[in-house]
Amino acid sequence: MEIVPILVITKPVPPPRPFINPRVVTQLMEPAIPMPELNPSIVLGELNDFSFYGDGDGVEEIETVLFAEYMPRFASYTNILNQDLERFCTESEMIRLIQSCAVFPRRLVDAGFGGVVFIQFNVNEFGDVSSPAILKSVHPDLDQSALQALKCLPEMIAGIQQGKPVRVTYTIPVRFTIR
Repeated sequence: MEIVPILVITKPVPPPRPFINPRVVTQLMEPAIPMPELNPSIVLGELNDFSFYGDGDGVEEIETVLFAEYMPRFASYTNILNQDLERFCTESEMIRLIQSCAVFPRRLVDAGFGGVVFIQFNVNEFGDVSSPAILKSVHPDLDQSALQALKCLPEMIAGIQQGKPVRVTYTIPVRFTIR
């Protein structure tokens, strides 16, 4: 009878760790998106004249845009480093708040009437909701309920375009469904 030696398998030695240059690490940790330079008078709230009518005397009209360099956002979403993710989170939260605050009138529920109301509004240069309007109406009561739901939105941080606060226009669907 032949004796077969026992083969012991050993763990391979891990490869050496690469040397990380600390200078490279600090360069990688710098923010990828530069923050805009803000006019100190805007940040401190020292706005002297906010006339919306440009009459040629050097007073600028506040611009209304659909997409700004820095979109309006809720104060709780300011620590997100990715602007697209910040915008997505803010818009999702807007829709969630509006949907949760919209009251479906009982008589329309009983009648089996529902639909989608499209509302449009601005987040102005102060971060407040302004100029609400109905773009697509379903029923006057549902329209009124959708407009009332806008009051649930808290004050936001205003959008910024080229270092100046701007109005940003949003269009949001409000669904009234019977389950």
